[in-house]
Amino acid sequence: MSDDAVRERLLQVVWKEIRSTDENNVLNIPAARRAIEAGASPADVARAMTAASYETAFRLLFLLSAEHAEEANDNAQTGWTIVETSLDDSDELAPDAGPDLEFLHEDLLSSDPTGAEGQDLFT
Repeated sequence: MSDDAVRERLLQVVWKEIRSTDENNVLNIPAARRAIEAGASPADVARAMTAASYETAFRLLFLLSAEHAEEANDNAQTGWTIVETSLDDSDELAPDAGPDLEFLHEDLLSSDPTGAEGQDLFT
């Protein structure tokens, strides 16, 4: 699978999670329910929660990148990497010899499945 296809597939999964809160399920979160019962719009509460999910995903992807170490001016001896895995013949997860998934945070907005590049979250 190409580098771009692997990145795209992972970012699609991330966006599915980011956009999982909507007006129909926001009441399942007790703090959101209380805000709505106090007069907040369900759409606004869902949008705020979705924006917070986006910010969390972006920051996590950023922290996993080498760019984070550079920005923090760290000479880190250890770090993280994201690798694609698949089940081997004994049904154990094994890393694939796949593409480098660095700097995913840079592609997060442009991969928004709505085409809005996240702009609807911050208006």
